[in-house]
Amino acid sequence: MRGVAGQVPAGRSRQFGKHVMKTILHVVLAAVVAAAVQAQEAAPAPSVPSAPAAEVQNLIEQLGAQDYQARLDATRRLCRIGPAALEPLRAAQRHESFEIAARAQRLVRLLERQYFGGVSVKLSASKTRFAWNEPIDLTIEFTNASTFDARLPFDAGQGSAGDADADLAQVRGMIDAGEYLEVTDAAGNVLDLRVDDVAESPAIARLIRERAQSGPVEMLSPGRSAIIRLTAFNRGWARFPLLAPGAATVQFRYLPEWPQEEPFLGFEKDRIAAVVSEPLTLTIDPGAPPTVSSTGRTAEVVVERQGEEYIAYLVCLYDRPVAVNAHFGTTPPFAQLRWSCRVGDEDRILTPGDGGRLAGFAGDRFLNVEPGSRVEMGRIAVARVRETAEAMPAPSGSPTLVAAYVNVASRAWQIEQADRDTDNWKSLPDAARRPFPPRVVTGHLRSEPIQVEREP
Repeated sequence: MRGVAGQVPAGRSRQFGKHVMKTILHVVLAAVVAAAVQAQEAAPAPSVPSAPAAEVQNLIEQLGAQDYQARLDATRRLCRIGPAALEPLRAAQRHESFEIAARAQRLVRLLERQYFGGVSVKLSASKTRFAWNEPIDLTIEFTNASTFDARLPFDAGQGSAGDADADLAQVRGMIDAGEYLEVTDAAGNVLDLRVDDVAESPAIARLIRERAQSGPVEMLSPGRSAIIRLTAFNRGWARFPLLAPGAATVQFRYLPEWPQEEPFLGFEKDRIAAVVSEPLTLTIDPGAPPTVSSTGRTAEVVVERQGEEYIAYLVCLYDRPVAVNAHFGTTPPFAQLRWSCRVGDEDRILTPGDGGRLAGFAGDRFLNVEPGSRVEMGRIAVARVRETAEAMPAPSGSPTLVAAYVNVASRAWQIEQADRDTDNWKSLPDAARRPFPPRVVTGHLRSEPIQVEREP
């Protein structure tokens, strides 16, 4: 069953695939919110030298040299020059030499697919010291310090200004820029992007499907800048969860994919055409409670004995608050809390068979649980458990007790039911049709077995 978090797979680049987690849509995105992308009229001094036109033209002629090593060296040098060689290479596609024209055509195809050529990247944050659950904004500034147009993988005229849904704006920004962020926590772990369940939002799911396949391209002219602001970078719908206390780092890294063949072998290792920012240091103080999962687990059920009762609690392990469906019954939209006693290989269910009445579903029993906190789910008398255990045949070991929380009803479940438009959906009361809270815990969560103490 589906929980509240998803991970995103490979997208438009190798960096994209490195950060994202698989969702039920098998597409997606990666980290957090774009507020706006805007062009600015800055005019910094060029920091990426352009190769002399005569050198580029000479290298192009060498593409047709009889000596193999000369052709290889010319190709490598033109790749290192990058976008500054594009215009002469485009012209060389019509060269009278077939060898030169063919090699120029391949280089044009490779270079035209690359981003950020001649661009410098600077990171800044709204705060550099903050608590683990305190949201911060991350700003990424791209400046074209070259003498040629730079290619950016987003639309600087769009941004998220038109998104009324803040979560949708987060996702749009992360698809644009978050895939190129490498975030390392204070413990030295490179963090994956953590994403809430995209199935809860048809708009987000649609955006992810569209943008994971392809996206807009913006040409940034020389001397201009573009800015992307990722709001709630560490706490939003899609985020890099900075949980460990201490100094974390964020760095922008782009490395184009080069063919794994000559003359391009070793280009990735040598970081040819890589664009890397200076690292930004962020200090997390305090860190998250130890019960908050670093792997994205949602929740767990624990059982404790208090006096003459066993009590089942649901503990929030997620880094964001979750909702717990405490409407108990036998079928959705109700959840279930099942007590079972085991002796040897035999299980016996202790939960009453009667459930909630559908007409009485009020929608007011969704409990909010903060990260690291817990909420009581139910109780059962010790005497009843003992009585059940003693009545079970041929006990071959000490009896144990397990509590299980089972729920499928969530926003995603509602959307799926509404899309099907079945009689079951139409028969639900209005309270079951109104949108459930976000991040409702779903699945089948079983507690660890607890030993049942026998009668003294």
